[in-house]
Amino acid sequence: MSASSPRIGDHVRRVQASLAARLRTYFLNGLVLTAPVLITAYLVITTIRLIDGWVEPLFPPGWRSFAVPGLGLILVISALTLVGAVLGNVMGRWLVSLWEGLVTRLPVIRSIYNPVKQVFDTVISPDAVSFREVVLAPFPHPDVRSIAFVTGKAPPSVASAMKSGEAWVYVYIPTAPSAYAGFLTVMPRSQLIAVDMPVDEALSSVVSLGIAGNQPERSKGTAESRSIR
Repeated sequence: MSASSPRIGDHVRRVQASLAARLRTYFLNGLVLTAPVLITAYLVITTIRLIDGWVEPLFPPGWRSFAVPGLGLILVISALTLVGAVLGNVMGRWLVSLWEGLVTRLPVIRSIYNPVKQVFDTVISPDAVSFREVVLAPFPHPDVRSIAFVTGKAPPSVASAMKSGEAWVYVYIPTAPSAYAGFLTVMPRSQLIAVDMPVDEALSSVVSLGIAGNQPERSKGTAESRSIR
């Protein structure tokens, strides 16, 4: 009886360890599945409430009790669409150029307005081509390739300074796990390798330390990389 007691104790400990491991696995699975949904829902609801709070004072007092959640967001999207349609014609572009000409004459305001406008033109504007090209850049040394993004063409003065006839481009190299911190470099196009990968997928790979990139290949096959000419 005494000889079997240690074996029973070992068996109980193995069962407890197995049960603890299973519970831990279940908890992590639940966290992975629900956390993105909850965080996304929280951010969406918070954004809608914030915009509704901005728009609600514009309604007459009698209408505020009938306010529908999300109505402010719908109105803001409609207003921005209307502004884009109006300012997209010849008269609208003339008004925009007149406004920008006035802003550029104000010393303090232009130092704020111009960088903000440039960022929105680069990232959001439908005509923007910057930050839409995923490349592999030789960084931090020539034998290593880092995920990077071409953000624009470098001015001719860069090629002159480098005494090179090659085309040079600005290349942004994010530092994982943050996509908003990194290095802005200037590289010749011949040293870059273009990657058939959407920008959001490349950003996900950076933020997730490469984990999000370990997904099954898309049906069209493995993305081929090619040299930028």
